Amino acid sequence: EYGNWFQYYHLASSRNQVLTLGGKRQIRVDLIGQPGRYEVTLHGAKVTSGRFDAFIGPNPENPMSEPFNKFLAHTAPGSLWDGASAQHAIVPGCYVHRTEWKSKMGRGLAQMGEGKVGEIWLGSGTGPTADGREGVTLCAPADRIVTAYATGSDWAKARRNLIANDGGLYGLSSGTTASAALTAGVVALMLQADATLTAPQIKRILQETAKRDGNTGRVPNPLWGHGKLDAYAALARVSAGK
Repeated sequence: EYGNWFQYYHLASSRNQVLTLGGKRQIRVDLIGQPGRYEVTLHGAKVTSGRFDAFIGPNPENPMSEPFNKFLAHTAPGSLWDGASAQHAIVPGCYVHRTEWKSKMGRGLAQMGEGKVGEIWLGSGTGPTADGREGVTLCAPADRIVTAYATGSDWAKARRNLIANDGGLYGLSSGTTASAALTAGVVALMLQADATLTAPQIKRILQETAKRDGNTGRVPNPLWGHGKLDAYAALARVSAGK
């Protein structure tokens, strides 16, 4: 069952939120109905040359649905969003840090369906970029890490997120949102040690000091980038002036 509205944002439209100058158009179709398999077919009135690619954006009613909705056929490699395609962008994927924890409610909780500890988080985007570059820089241990919460925030109000004996100040954070914040913190420490570092230098150091193990396999690869973030090794490299 299709939604009751359809929107098409043309190139350079003020409402186009996807690469206004990059040759892309944004088409929004709402599918309203029971969970299951849906089919969307596009027919060009006049096609002269070129290629058509599509990606699934987040559901406004359930943003966490994005990593687990996918096309079943005619897929191309890579699932990174456009913001990850900048030439010197540091693009951290996410791997699982924990699957079990004790909540503020005093109960032991678990999330077992998104990868085992040390494995890639199933919602983590993969490379390559549309123009064939690596895409993922490295991956950070960010699925279900403990982070500081602002008291009174929506996250702090969800008791399932809060951990035991946290004083109301700490709770869980997950996914690539958390891996980006964690990696940004490491970058900040690197710049604190050497404020002259450039973006390409920081990216190279993170890549060269990343850890490899049985989960990452041979690196670099489109899923793990150059491996797992090693904050200590990256900072040691900066301190050594290399």
